[in-house]
Amino acid sequence: QRRVRGVAGVIWGLGLLAAGQSSTMTGTYSGQFVMEGFLLLRWPRWLRVLVTRLIAIGPTLTLAIISGSNFSGWNEMLNVLQSLQLPFALIPIITFTGSYKIMGEFAMSRVSCLLIWIMAGVVMCINGYFVTTYLQMLPQSLLLYIVICLLLLLYLSLIGYLLFTAYTYNSHQLIRPQEMVELHNLAAR
Repeated sequence: QRRVRGVAGVIWGLGLLAAGQSSTMTGTYSGQFVMEGFLLLRWPRWLRVLVTRLIAIGPTLTLAIISGSNFSGWNEMLNVLQSLQLPFALIPIITFTGSYKIMGEFAMSRVSCLLIWIMAGVVMCINGYFVTTYLQMLPQSLLLYIVICLLLLLYLSLIGYLLFTAYTYNSHQLIRPQEMVELHNLAAR
């Protein structure tokens, strides 16, 4: 009976590892393709792949290397990192799913878009609160605060750029809903 428990634990652990790898790679690939299209990156393919995957996996990999085999205290830090990365996925996805140019008749209505943007803003503000709560628990060091302020400035600049891109993308759409219906009717003839 103990032998079965040990084998079951190993199988469960391998399944958990496989599920985590699958989820991570799916998220990384989808994030890479969304960000490439959203930011209109015109870099060589190898550089786009390298940068987008480093942004997605780099922070977690860095923490794993720094901590060695002592992972017990890093759970909170990983949650903070994930909450910081959330806007980079939400902003392009909401922009694309609300775009008639991309989604056609399946695009979200303006009311749905507004509600989703409000909910995303609330979630990002809550995550911001948790990040500031976590930062208050860090050791008091002037150098650490300077680094955090510089990283915060860079982070807010990138979020601002994404929001500006989302705004200009949605305000300059080429095809409006009525035009989409007319094009569909024309194609059906």
